[in-house]
Amino acid sequence: MQAPLPTELQGQIGQRLREAYIELINEPVPDRFVDLLQKLKRREEQGRGGES
Repeated sequence: MQAPLPTELQGQIGQRLREAYIELINEPVPDRFVDLLQKLKRREEQGRGGES
């Protein structure tokens, strides 16, 4: 069994992970994903007879 990481190191890792996550969620969605989502939505609407 490994010894736990020092509290200071755990805090630093946590902070870096939070920073990386914030940077990631602030990235714009690529156009190709937006296009795919729009196509999927259209197909779902067609499958329901155009109901919203």
